[in-house]
Amino acid sequence: MKTLRFEFDWESPEGARGEELRCTWARLQISVGEHPVSRMAHLETKGLRDGIYLSLFPVAEWIVENWWALLYEVSSPHRPRGFLARHSLAAASEGFALPSLTIISEGPRIRVEWQAASRPGAHLSFVESGQEWIERDDVASGLSHLVTAVVSRLDESGIHGTHLQADWRAITQADREEREFCQAAGRLGLDPYAIKPEESDSILAAADRMPTDMLEELFSATDVGALVATSDCIKAFLDSSVGRSASLDNLTHLKKHLPQQYRPERPWDFGYATARELRKRLNLGNDAIPSVDALGQALQIPQSDWLDSISEIGLLSGVDVIVASSRDSSPFFGLRRYTPRAKTFAVSRGLFEYLHFEQSLVTRSQTYRQKMNRAFAAELLAPSEALRQLVQDTLVSQEEVEDIAERFGTSEAVIRHQLENHGIAQVCGL
Repeated sequence: MKTLRFEFDWESPEGARGEELRCTWARLQISVGEHPVSRMAHLETKGLRDGIYLSLFPVAEWIVENWWALLYEVSSPHRPRGFLARHSLAAASEGFALPSLTIISEGPRIRVEWQAASRPGAHLSFVESGQEWIERDDVASGLSHLVTAVVSRLDESGIHGTHLQADWRAITQADREEREFCQAAGRLGLDPYAIKPEESDSILAAADRMPTDMLEELFSATDVGALVATSDCIKAFLDSSVGRSASLDNLTHLKKHLPQQYRPERPWDFGYATARELRKRLNLGNDAIPSVDALGQALQIPQSDWLDSISEIGLLSGVDVIVASSRDSSPFFGLRRYTPRAKTFAVSRGLFEYLHFEQSLVTRSQTYRQKMNRAFAAELLAPSEALRQLVQDTLVSQEEVEDIAERFGTSEAVIRHQLENHGIAQVCGL
């Protein structure tokens, strides 16, 4: 089991100033699984060591100040300013040397990434790089271990009344409703303890309008200022779809027979596997699916019913597709306005969501689910095996990418990602 660990021993404070800094002076080692994140080399002697000497007080402060964002905020175009400061441990340095370690939620798991980085002012360089996905509870446990130890150290030293102690008490003593609100605020990149009244009202209003199983993706994708309008639009589309009907029997049949287990180590692996299985069941081989019409034909759905299930519903903040179901479990897709190629990719992402989650949102965020449906759409529309047969060299030009994209009726970005993510070729001349 992969874990994020902060291991430390209290040390003499040397010349540290300030009672909070002096009493929490320590030798700190940070590791992810067996990876020594805090391993460093002295710039002059080149000697290696794993321990950092610093005060843990500012580190604990940073963790507590960003607690809900660290555990719940996902990378998305609609995040408030200061995203990196909320997720990079280096923001807690306050003059001390800390590794370039980022902690970013992707839904049920958190991506922990560290990169080699030089710290000339401290005459050292962190030498390790890597990334791992860790369960949220395990990340929370690692962070909590450090904060609890620092707070206890302050208490034992007779230091009371710091913001750190008060804020940690508020976090650990929060009841269920408080925690749910704080999680929603964290997903939006907001500090729940310094939130504006209108922002709080928007969160509560959206939670009241939306199905519970769609809230996480909504909060992860949209901007708080557009939250109410977006949730109203989603609810209206869901409500309007309930009484509709369409002859999409083959699609509902596929939904019952495709594998439903997900959450492999890497989210895109399940997306790729599902697309390949779907192509196999539909006997598509490596045939192109260059349009929304062609996608309906491939799914063996009457064309009029297929096109009736897809509609444009205007602008949505951070949301690309709403996936709804009628009483007879027929799917309906509400989309932003797209170019034809982008529309096919968006509907394909929505198709994945329907096959696994009944009603859902396709968004611009980087949650585990959105990574799965992007991978599914890419592999469905431009299968990697077909690309491998087409491309003979390990380097391809931008012109070749354009030609391949034209052949499959998809975007150049999809082709480029497929070539590179599957290790087929690198695109040169960008």
